[in-house]
Amino acid sequence: MLGCAIAALANVLVTGDKDLLSLHPFKGITIVTPATFLAMPWTGSSQKTEKIVR
Repeated sequence: MLGCAIAALANVLVTGDKDLLSLHPFKGITIVTPATFLAMPWTGSSQKTEKIVR
């Protein structure tokens, strides 16, 4: 999973995996739960587009 996020130049990794969450942040990648991700303030088109790895 982390390898895919790094290869995709992801800014955020959304997961429920406790082992992955414990690594936050990892090489500049924010690792959050789905609930935290949904609570993040997004401002629309003026916000830099985020790449999301599932």
